[in-house]
Amino acid sequence: MSAARSLFLTPSRLVVHTRYVLQDYLLLRAALPVALISFFAWMIARQTLRFAGPKQWADPRFLAGIHSAYGSFSAVLLYFTMFLAVIAVMTVDRTTGYYRFFFSKPVNVVSYYLHTFCVHGAAVCVLLALLALAWGTWLPHESLHRASYVGMIAFALIGGLGFGFGALTNADAALTPLSFIFAISAQFTLVDYTAPPRWLVIAAKVLPPAADFEKTRHLLSDAHPFLGAPLGHVLAYGAGGWILGLIFLRRRPLAR
Repeated sequence: MSAARSLFLTPSRLVVHTRYVLQDYLLLRAALPVALISFFAWMIARQTLRFAGPKQWADPRFLAGIHSAYGSFSAVLLYFTMFLAVIAVMTVDRTTGYYRFFFSKPVNVVSYYLHTFCVHGAAVCVLLALLALAWGTWLPHESLHRASYVGMIAFALIGGLGFGFGALTNADAALTPLSFIFAISAQFTLVDYTAPPRWLVIAAKVLPPAADFEKTRHLLSDAHPFLGAPLGHVLAYGAGGWILGLIFLRRRPLAR
């Protein structure tokens, strides 16, 4: 017991593993979307500062448009970096055989992957806060703490999906984003029906609460009060994914 768990009770080992996971995520997963989104956001900010005059800066509709542009960039950054953070983490180790090297040492499998996922999730929150900080340096202020809250809630839901699917199957790289895309399509389509088909109602209820997450994200972005039911639904569903992932990791062999 002590040998298997000592890796993360030793501060130096925890720091070394955190650095390794962080470098792997930032350089191999998040670098390209972060670079592209940063470039396009910078272009929008540059053009806005170049052509906007005092009349535009005094117009609430102009400011709302700038905030809407920020919301679009932050949403793209959120989804790309979050999905890249949680998909194929375990699958890559299984398919490449890395797990044989990692777990030939006294490392607890559950602790190892929980720590890896949490480092990835924290990195996403920091990236979202940095986007808000950079945007607010040249354009109207955007909240750093609300950007971080959005990242935390997204990690609770999407991270739970990725952790559960990753512990269960090697197809989590497809299942995690596809389940979210199908969910948001079904749930928003359901709004337009007065008498929706039964299969659509069932699918909307079973699939991840993507629509509730979007409601919560927009409320946070616009500095509105939280809606308790949508947020609770998101957190409960995400918690279910994390719990199932823990069960699968403990009861199923890591090798497939």
